[in-house]
Amino acid sequence: MFSSQVEPVGVSSSSFGGVSTLLAAGAIFSLQHSDDYCRRNELLDPNFCEDPGWVYRLIQSFRHDVVLPPTNDSFSQKPLISGKVVLVAPVFQGIKPSAKLSMSSLTVFAFNSDVIAIPAYHALPLYDEFSLYIPSEYLEVEGHHYAFISPFPKWLTEEEDIPVAKDPEGFDRVMFLNNLNEKIVKQITN
Repeated sequence: MFSSQVEPVGVSSSSFGGVSTLLAAGAIFSLQHSDDYCRRNELLDPNFCEDPGWVYRLIQSFRHDVVLPPTNDSFSQKPLISGKVVLVAPVFQGIKPSAKLSMSSLTVFAFNSDVIAIPAYHALPLYDEFSLYIPSEYLEVEGHHYAFISPFPKWLTEEEDIPVAKDPEGFDRVMFLNNLNEKIVKQITN
């Protein structure tokens, strides 16, 4: 149940940053879970599963399940993030909730035109799984995967071909980011 007082966001992160955020909030990473997912969905979620896909390489960089040995260091024993967590266009596969989750709530923003972290394979199952453990909300908004990155200066995009700086025709990234920020603020103040 939410408190009537405004609680600050513990963390807001985007894309693969959501993996770090969830791990810091007490979730666990399972390479086996990620590998099983890709065996079943390689053709449906190619940007995540294809080797040498960039997301797959990041997941593989863990090389094994993340398991911290028991220690008396309270920093290692307790999750680092509490409070509300907001994830934008998150990558999900390989992450699992645990009994140690420390966040008070989770809001997941999915971009309906995201072909990197396809909402049906990442944001939505993340919401479905974590909502069993903590109060969660799922919101799908108009946008593409890199829309969360600040706009690049026009002089730079005229001289360089920067894929993450490109928007579909008619997409206003500044307006999009302002609207997304308002939605995030609205979520955390309710």
